[in-house]
Amino acid sequence: MPYLRIFYFLFARPLWRESVRTALMVATVALGVAVVLAIDARRRPDGGWNVYTRGGRDDEGIDAVEWAARGEALGAGEILLTSMDTDGVQTGFDCPLTRAVSRATRIPVIASGGVSSLADIAALRAHEPDGVAGIICGRALYDGRIDPQVALRLIAEPLRC
Repeated sequence: MPYLRIFYFLFARPLWRESVRTALMVATVALGVAVVLAIDARRRPDGGWNVYTRGGRDDEGIDAVEWAARGEALGAGEILLTSMDTDGVQTGFDCPLTRAVSRATRIPVIASGGVSSLADIAALRAHEPDGVAGIICGRALYDGRIDPQVALRLIAEPLRC
């Protein structure tokens, strides 16, 4: 069976938890596919991060780092991690969030939210020695501030955050 990624956006509400467990089990065991756990996270006043839903509007009251580890334990194969604090504002990646999630899990983490230049990609790589499997650049690619070929050369070595 060809490799297939199912983007299963988890809403973390108590009603969804059993269906999340079932979906992950079916996808990984029965279908033999990798499930990507998408987490939208926003910083709390105490310095941690919570999971948000509905485009960053609803705080689910769940610690994002713990949720990432729980998702891995339930069978997620990758994490798509979006910082709602940096998404769309183009101030660079949230390296502390990405570092915390990549340290709490052993599965690949894809960083999203905040990139505006090649310098942001370089900063993500240089920030910490924990692996990041990929990045999402979004608007910076669309409006031409990042040349895709230059970005690909920059990330030719394993990403670090």
